[in-house]
Amino acid sequence: MKGNKKYIYICLAVIIIAIVGYVVIYKLDILKNKNNDKETTKVEGAKTEVSTNDELLNDPNVKYGKEETGKIIKNKMNFDIEENLSKKDVRNDHAKDIVIAKVSKINGATNVSKKGEGTIIATNGELEILDVLKGDIKDKKVKFSRAGGKMLYSEYLKGNKASREKLKDNPEMDKYSKEEKNKVYIEEYKDGDIKLEEGKTYLIYMNFDKEENSYLVDLFEYGARELEPIQKNTLQKALSNYKTTNKVERKSKSKK
Repeated sequence: MKGNKKYIYICLAVIIIAIVGYVVIYKLDILKNKNNDKETTKVEGAKTEVSTNDELLNDPNVKYGKEETGKIIKNKMNFDIEENLSKKDVRNDHAKDIVIAKVSKINGATNVSKKGEGTIIATNGELEILDVLKGDIKDKKVKFSRAGGKMLYSEYLKGNKASREKLKDNPEMDKYSKEEKNKVYIEEYKDGDIKLEEGKTYLIYMNFDKEENSYLVDLFEYGARELEPIQKNTLQKALSNYKTTNKVERKSKSKK
């Protein structure tokens, strides 16, 4: 009988020790997780601070393009270009100003100049100048114009008389209601050209247009070269050596 009681006491002692041990281990795990959470918070906070102080240009995780509903009629601009614009010396000779700039705003597109003449579609907007590689631009923000763009079909017909006469009876438009026609866009770009996107940063070749009081971004896909994603501070350091290296890293969307 005494032996059975002793056995029972031993079993109870083992169970109590096991319970106490489990509680201790559980408490230690909770404390460890709290410490890990604090360290994670510190790291994430540091990352956020770095991101805030050093802007990532052309962040691949950011959606820059604006989505627009409605049908798009696409036209191609045809130009006979004798010079080889893929050559840097040709671009440098053509452009009086070469800058690193962010497209801060796209104001829209038009096919009418200030003189009231019918023209090709041109996109208008504003640039934030990050660095000047050639020229003497002092302003931090400038207006720009660039051949190619997208505008409402109804506005396009108002601006270009020749196109209006040619397109006003476009049979393709017969299938749309009046309300739908007001949402149809027409888009014109030179074959192989790129679209400038609001918020993105580019290496830009341009010339000042006194009549329009804005800068003309010329040379089509060769006149605006999208930069690879890069921290702003890193870019500024790289540009400080530009005169020596004469190179700027960029994302080319054209064949060399």
